[in-house]
Amino acid sequence: MFSDTCSGQNRSQNVAAVLMYAVHTIDHIKVIEQKFLEKGHTYMECDSMHSLMEFAHKNSSVFCVSAWKTIFEIARRKNPYRVHQQSFSDFAGCKALSDQLIKNRSRNDRGETVNWLRIKALRFEKDSHHIQYKYRYEDNFSTINVCVRGRPTVSSLPQLTKCYKSRLPITSAKKKDLLALCDSGVGL
Repeated sequence: MFSDTCSGQNRSQNVAAVLMYAVHTIDHIKVIEQKFLEKGHTYMECDSMHSLMEFAHKNSSVFCVSAWKTIFEIARRKNPYRVHQQSFSDFAGCKALSDQLIKNRSRNDRGETVNWLRIKALRFEKDSHHIQYKYRYEDNFSTINVCVRGRPTVSSLPQLTKCYKSRLPITSAKKKDLLALCDSGVGL
């Protein structure tokens, strides 16, 4: 898989934990390799999708969350995007997974400090308790023993937990403000 270099979104301990979890729990996946694009060369196909969606939004009004689905669908006239609306129950948290699965992220097997901001590729293999990484594409992989002790097995892996048990409520102050806006006729 290819990702841009945003450390908060893609090159993070949480994403590494999810990829390690996936390679250990999905039968047909044996290896996942994540490569990070060079700064200034990060254009991907999804960027054109975002651009089309922004353009469709510019020419539309959005008054409720459900309107975004329609905007995403009409963003491309030929072969419209198929949009699958998510619900609160579709989101799993990865922080607890990361905390339980990755005990060591700062030292490699040679005792050297790992600089996550310099990593250009990560590799996860089934039945391995290591994350492999390299700072340059042409380098050999170095390894981080993330478990420190022991080896994870599918039965010992932590479970993904749902982020939300119910819809998120709005505060009473926000509800009062929204009702006041409705009563005042704003936007009509």
